Formats: sequence, structure tokens, C-alpha cells
Amino acid sequence: MGCAICSEFDCSPTAGLSGDIHLAYLGHWVACNFSDAVIVHCDIARKALAKKYGRRHDVYIIAHPNYIGYYPNNISKEDARKTLGLEPSYLVFLFFGGIRPNKGIEHLVSAFKDIPGDRYRLIIAGKPNQPTDYFDKLVTASRASPQGAGAGAGLDLAKRGADR
Repeated sequence: MGCAICSEFDCSPTAGLSGDIHLAYLGHWVACNFSDAVIVHCDIARKALAKKYGRRHDVYIIAHPNYIGYYPNNISKEDARKTLGLEPSYLVFLFFGGIRPNKGIEHLVSAFKDIPGDRYRLIIAGKPNQPTDYFDKLVTASRASPQGAGAGAGLDLAKRGADR
């Protein structure tokens, strides 16, 4: 007999099948409760899993992997900043990952634009969902006039795959 393992990141779907929240919950509940084991990446996720889906046994915490050492790191911080047009004095924030509506990136863009000062930059880099309507909305939102004191904050969106 086989072994079923479910990996839960934040106890919510990353790409909804139907857009129906009840169906998404049911799918996650079934996956979490009928799997032999569930993998989470931190204790907070383990607690969220128990609270949302009732799963408390055979839940294993495995630290989220990274790409350190997998891709060559042959550029200095200074050269990378120069290539990206980032002044040395900028404090840079990065969103890196799939650019999809369920990630709520529009909230990140909106909140970032409210940061006072002009030495902050937000880079959003990743592969946009197809079609690119959501990405295009983010580009428009990032270019709109910032509200309040955050008028000097800059946003950059990179329309690239994560492997570039």
C-alpha cells in the first residue's frame, strides 16, 4: 500500500481550482486528513494546520529549502545594485515568486507606496500567471501616483521566470 504525503505552506490554496472557497477548503481538508503524513515548514504553519483542518498527528516540520549554492553567485552586492539601478543608500525589499492573484501582491504594492521617504525600493520578481492580466494590473498600480508621504518610494516589476 502506498503512502500519501501532503505539503501545506500556509493552509490555503495557491491556485484555486474553481474559485469556490468552500470547495478549496474541502479539498485541503481531505488532503490534510487522509494523508499518512503532512509536511509544514514552521511551527506557525503546524498550529494553523491544527486549527483550520484539525490535523495534529504525523505533522512534520521541514525547513523550507533554498537555492543557496545551487545557482552561481558571481556578482557583488555593489555590482548587482548598479545593474538594477539601485543606489547604495536604498533599502530594498524583494517579493520573489509566482505572481498570482492569491498572493495579494496588490496589497504589498499599496502598503509600500504609503512608506514615507524616498530611499526605499520594492522589487517584484517572478513568473506571472497566464494570462498576464494580474501582472498588468500590478504594473499600472505601481505607476499610479502614490498617496501620502510615500511619494518617493520606487517600485520595479520584473517580468521574468525565476530561472533567469
